[in-house]
Amino acid sequence: MQVKQKVYELYKGTVERVTGPRTVSAFLEKGVLSVPEFILAGDNLVSKCPTWSWEAGDPSKRKPYLPPDKQFLVTRNVPCVRRAVSLEEEYDAAGAEVVLGDDEDGEGWLATHGVQASKPEEEEDIPSMDTLDIGKTEGINSIPSYFSAGKKAEEEEDIPDMDTYEDTGNDSVATAQPSYFVAEEPEDDNILRTRTYDVSITYDKYYQTPRVWLTGYDESRMPLKPELVFEDISKTMRGRR
Repeated sequence: MQVKQKVYELYKGTVERVTGPRTVSAFLEKGVLSVPEFILAGDNLVSKCPTWSWEAGDPSKRKPYLPPDKQFLVTRNVPCVRRAVSLEEEYDAAGAEVVLGDDEDGEGWLATHGVQASKPEEEEDIPSMDTLDIGKTEGINSIPSYFSAGKKAEEEEDIPDMDTYEDTGNDSVATAQPSYFVAEEPEDDNILRTRTYDVSITYDKYYQTPRVWLTGYDESRMPLKPELVFEDISKTMRGRR
C-alpha cells in the first residue's frame, strides 16, 4: 500500500509541475474551482467566519500560483467532544447513513440520515357499527358493601395523639445537632475531556478542488495518532482521497 501511495504521489506531482493552474471557471460544467475562485471563496469565508484566517505557511513550500500571504486557510482548536462511533449508533437508530451514486472509485454523495425501517403497526380490531345494539340498555349494578365498607373504614380511622409528635422546631441550643457540608473532590468521570482539531484548507492543483486537512490533539494538547483520528471520522469517509 505504501508503494502504491508513493507512485501515486510521484505521478500527481509530475502532472502538477508540467500543467499550469486553472484560471478559467468550470464550476458549473465540471464542479472544479479555478485559483481566483478559490481565493475569492477563502476571502468570503474569512469575512463571514472570523475563526478562519489565511496563512502564509512555510516559505520553502509556497505555491507560486497563490499569493504569498494566502497559501491556505486554517481554523484552530475546534472542539470534538464525541467519537464518530457514538454518532453512528444514533444514526443507525434514527436511519442509517446512505452513500448515493456510489461508483467503482468509491465516490458518491453521503446522506447522513436515511429512512428508519419500521414495522407496520397492527390494525386495531375496531368493532363494526352493525354489531352494536344501540337500543339495548343495561342497568348499573351498585355494590352496597363497597360503599359501606369505605364509610366504615373512615369512621374507624384512628386519630393520632398529639403527644406522639415531637416538636422539632423548639430544640434547645444544647441539644441541637450540628450540620455542615463536606467538600469532596469531583471524580474524573464527571470531567468532560475534549479533543481539539486544527482544520486547514488548501488548493489541490491536480484535482482543481479544495482539500481539507485535520490535525488532532488529545485532552493534553498532544498530537493524535492516525488511528485515533479515525475514531472521529465516519467509517464511510475513511480512506478517501
